[in-house]
Amino acid sequence: MPAGITRVVYCATPDERDEAHYRATYLVGLQHLVQALKDTGNTDARLLFVSSTAVYGADQAGALDENSPTEPSRFNGRVLLEAEQWLLGHWPQARVLRLSGIYGPERRYLLRQLQSGAATVPSSDEYWANRIHVHDAARAVIHLLEEGTCQGVFIGTDSTPVPLKTLYRELAHALGVAEPAVGPPSPMMSRKRLSNHKLLSTGFELRWPDCRAGYAAIMASEDQPLQ
Repeated sequence: MPAGITRVVYCATPDERDEAHYRATYLVGLQHLVQALKDTGNTDARLLFVSSTAVYGADQAGALDENSPTEPSRFNGRVLLEAEQWLLGHWPQARVLRLSGIYGPERRYLLRQLQSGAATVPSSDEYWANRIHVHDAARAVIHLLEEGTCQGVFIGTDSTPVPLKTLYRELAHALGVAEPAVGPPSPMMSRKRLSNHKLLSTGFELRWPDCRAGYAAIMASEDQPLQ
């Protein structure tokens, strides 16, 4: 690793979705990166770790922010939280960005599921969609690295949590397909409403503060069809 590095982003993806691969990628890999930065004298670099709102428990409900308890019930959230805590203890000027559900021009899984009729939605009105457009996620990373006083943990999500029923039905209508059937909630669904107030307080501005407008722009794109 060369000397003189001023900005570092650790945005990793494990090869397999199991605890061993998560630990090797998010914790051990991050530890190796920090040690390499120290070994090469890059101790003043601004380091940002891209984490996930999976660090909050699946059973947590209501409005949550960076001060809310982190009670992950699944291995992915537990490993990510351990990595966050290790980094903040070993790199004082670190930034952690917890991203909510990412969507964008190349992330159309939900739209394809709705088109095929495979998507289901819980019967309860308590489940919420917390989303961020992938372009806003990338812009938030750059913003936090450039803002000299930013450090600590930030939630990266848009400004409009939407009830899952509302989002799925509106998207189905926009696609011209049947509304999704009622089904049991998946482990990825939650009753949380995430706040981005801390991120916005740094001066960051979202291009897509409501995912419904973001999805509409994707569906209206002529050069990137859904199929």
